[in-house]
Parts: sequence; structure tokens; C-alpha cells
Amino acid sequence: MSRHDRIWRARSALLFLPLMLACACTAQESLGKTLYEKGEGSDGPLVHAGGPDWLRHARGGCVTCHGRNGEGLTARAGTVTGTAPPVAYRTLVEKGYTDEKIRRAIREGVGHDGVPLHGYMPRWEMTDKELDALLDHLKGLSGD
Repeated sequence: MSRHDRIWRARSALLFLPLMLACACTAQESLGKTLYEKGEGSDGPLVHAGGPDWLRHARGGCVTCHGRNGEGLTARAGTVTGTAPPVAYRTLVEKGYTDEKIRRAIREGVGHDGVPLHGYMPRWEMTDKELDALLDHLKGLSGD
């Protein structure tokens, strides 16, 4: 391979690097949004323990209770009314959550203070990659 060919290949690789990185970021962002809005991960609907029975049938995600922007919602299901807290990242951090504590809340249903969260909070089973994508999505929510 000539020097000219090596230089041309190196320049070409540098030109495509930002495009490849943008695609990777977009896939991560897309996964986080799908997890939050639909409760679906890389392999389809997520499995979870706990949470309301209707959530198993409705196949909803975090948005169902916490709102499109992570603002938290008050919902009524039959005779039961409940309020889900805000989950926008900045709000969680203000309450004392760290990234690791957020992961624990999602997977194990344990609050930042070590106290179990309400039984309506599902204990989601997701991969580390899915959890990272969801955490990134929470960081982009406005909470408004």
C-alpha cells in the first residue's frame, strides 16, 4: 500500500468517526426513551416484580406513572389514587440520589435513604446497558 493510500484511508476514517459516534449515541438515546415510555428493552417488554397488576397487562413504562417529562403524576385506578414522584434526574439528585442509588431504586425498589419504595413501584429486570440508557434518558428530562 502506498503512502498516499494510507493517508487517504486515515482521512476517510476520521471523516466517518463523528457519524459512527452519532449513530451510537442515537441508539443509546432511543433505547432509553423506549424503556421510559413503553417499558420495552433490547429484547422486548421488560419483566418486573411488584407494581400494580394492571401494569403487567398494559405493558407501560415509567411514563405511565411519572409523566412524559418526569414530573410525577397523580393517577386513579378504580378506587385507588396514587401519586408517583418526579424522576427527572436533577430532582432525584436534589433528594439525595446518586446514579447508583437510582439504579438500586429501579431494580430493587429501595429509596436513596435505604427505605423500600411504595409497592406500586415495579422492580424492573434490565441489563446494565438498558439501565445506563434509562439513566441517560432521565438526565435529559426537564421535570416540568
